[in-house]
Amino acid sequence: MPRRVNVQAGIASFLLFAASVAVLIFQDAFDGLSKILAIGVYAPFFGGALYKVFPYSSPWHISVGAFSALIMLWIPVVATTYGFALIATPAFILCAAFVHAGFVITRRYSQRAK
Repeated sequence: MPRRVNVQAGIASFLLFAASVAVLIFQDAFDGLSKILAIGVYAPFFGGALYKVFPYSSPWHISVGAFSALIMLWIPVVATTYGFALIATPAFILCAAFVHAGFVITRRYSQRAK
């Protein structure tokens, strides 16, 4: 049972984070830095929301799903710049760490409240 929950949480993290980040990226209302900051602020809340949906899943699966979603959205840029855009990979790792932190913090506060 727990393995199935982890896989479902990873897939949900991948799909939902890809969709929500794509909406943030393709909005014309913000400039580049505002989009990056919005994703950075959004990531911990996303991790916390995923804890509420999948409380028994591993934070590792959640953060790997978020990282995979960011890499998937970045593939066209990497192909256009002949691989030079891979410099942004540490920023993706940081964003996945924010998702992980949001998940873990929400879990700790939820367990403390019980």
